[in-house]
Amino acid sequence: MNKQQIVLNTLVFNQQHLAGESQLNMLQRIVHLGIAQAEVRREFFSDPLKEAPAIKDFVRENHLTLFYSVPEKSLIPLGHLTPISLHILLRPKPWGFTPSK
Repeated sequence: MNKQQIVLNTLVFNQQHLAGESQLNMLQRIVHLGIAQAEVRREFFSDPLKEAPAIKDFVRENHLTLFYSVPEKSLIPLGHLTPISLHILLRPKPWGFTPSK
């Protein structure tokens, strides 16, 4: 199997997330496995604005393609997009994330 075709979602580290591990640490594990594409999860961030700069630096330094997964319930809490939903969708771009999913 070609590891360059794998996109590893940090959800595979859910147990570590529940134990308090950051997504940056999860990304370090992913790169250590030789995988060059990963997907972080919106709901795994405790403070997205605080965590994102370190992730952006790590992504750039390790040539990682990074996707951003946002659960539908985070986007459409009232049955339609809200200004906060749009902020969630648009905000990742400056952080070095590839399009939201």
